[in-house]
Amino acid sequence: RLNLSELIGEMIDFCESMAERDNVGIVFEQPADLPAVRGDKIQLEQVLLNLIVNAIEASASTDQEETATVTISVKPHANNQLRVEVDDQGQGVSESDMSRLFDRFFSTKETGLGMGLAISRSLVENLEGELWAENIPAGGARFSNKDAQTVFVIDDDTDVRDSLKWLLESVGLNVQTYENALAFFEGFDSNVSGCIVMDVRMPGLSGINAQKK
Repeated sequence: RLNLSELIGEMIDFCESMAERDNVGIVFEQPADLPAVRGDKIQLEQVLLNLIVNAIEASASTDQEETATVTISVKPHANNQLRVEVDDQGQGVSESDMSRLFDRFFSTKETGLGMGLAISRSLVENLEGELWAENIPAGGARFSNKDAQTVFVIDDDTDVRDSLKWLLESVGLNVQTYENALAFFEGFDSNVSGCIVMDVRMPGLSGINAQKK
């Protein structure tokens, strides 16, 4: 499990000198009691670093009298997920560019390679999350990503449950385990979406009959 606040803080520290050079301040709106998340630390670092650097470059100003701000926030999302938002104070993204923003080799920067956002989206999707962009009414652009979906493992064999839990968590997925189908229906939160991995033959309510419910 990863401490998301610490991870974001480390990336902000890494980008601080660049932000100061471009006359940009970085604000982290950190909620209290932020839960730990599952994911690959190196991949998440790469995504966060790319989004923060892009936001700084978009907000860069030569006006020493007025400092632009990049705002990073973490908010609850649907289905027990977290959403990370990176807001800049640049010119925003044109409607024609928005549809191509995550395409490989497309860049809105003169010297850009057009790979950063494409790779970032691939990394986020590899962790079963999402990455998207939108313009902010007050000006600038917002890039958001949310963490992994949930897999529900239902099996009466403890060794199978534990093995599947370890395997799925190792690739960054959230996992909830249940010893039988009845326990799943009693403890399942209908507000949480995801997929089910279930044994067919179990005592009580079989996997086949559970699907009919």
